[in-house]
Amino acid sequence: MFGDLITTGFGVASGGIAEAGPIAAPIIHRYGFLGMILLKLVVMGLAFSLWKLVPSPARIGIPLGLATVGVLVTAWNLIVLLFAHGQ
Repeated sequence: MFGDLITTGFGVASGGIAEAGPIAAPIIHRYGFLGMILLKLVVMGLAFSLWKLVPSPARIGIPLGLATVGVLVTAWNLIVLLFAHGQ
């Protein structure tokens, strides 16, 4: 999630790139980088709550899922940044 936060923040701040997520886009548009941070904190809180509710060993899927999505989204953001800013 940290990589997504940094790459999205850089992309939006550099201009020409906009958040496309249907939940994140209006939050970022209205509250900027602080909104992105708060959104990530809410997602982490919900994930932690879910992790506490799901019994072991199945709950290992929650941090693994977050990590996987985080890596994929960060990689996608880096590709978008490279192409948007002339490689």
